[in-house]
Amino acid sequence: ASKIIGVDLGIKNLLTTPVQYFGQFSEKLKDKIKQNDLKRRRKQKLNACLKKKGLVPVSLHNEKLDGFIKNEIGRAINLFINSVTEDTTVVLERLSISDMRFKSRNMNRILKASKIGYAMDRLKQKLDLKHIRYASVPAAYSSQQCSCCGYIDRSNRPTQEKFICKFCEYTDNADVNASKNIAKRFGDVELKDLTDFREMKPFLLERF
Repeated sequence: ASKIIGVDLGIKNLLTTPVQYFGQFSEKLKDKIKQNDLKRRRKQKLNACLKKKGLVPVSLHNEKLDGFIKNEIGRAINLFINSVTEDTTVVLERLSISDMRFKSRNMNRILKASKIGYAMDRLKQKLDLKHIRYASVPAAYSSQQCSCCGYIDRSNRPTQEKFICKFCEYTDNADVNASKNIAKRFGDVELKDLTDFREMKPFLLERF
């Protein structure tokens, strides 16, 4: 029988399965973003001077930062692919990166820098190359839903990393809990037919 593994894509850990984390480079990325901000501000001041003199401005784009992120993404994906056997079905979130938002402005900047959309595309390419089957399922509320009892509440996730169900008190790492929900949504015909994000919560709570 084939194995089913749910994968949650995130910032703290690029890829999370129910048993493993891949790509824990968020702290390094935070430092590099700070360094990049300082360089960017210096370049903006320089460009203001160059503009006054009618000279060509310097590029604000940081190719080194881009290279670092893509390299870390590639490394994490390779480690994950090497951990998966050909009889596995990898279940991914059907993500809308443009809809992903954090309260913290800094976290939103890290989200943008993390290139989650690029990571998802690269992961699918690698899975195709290795002939490993994958499927995408609706991502809505996978981080707020309890993988044990199915209860959904925003307060189930008190911090970015912690999940504590308000109904059954099930406790887990938030990304691990999400990866379990993603795996459970594979093959769910009723859920597959729901295309409107707003229909998801009432539907899932009715099941609960």
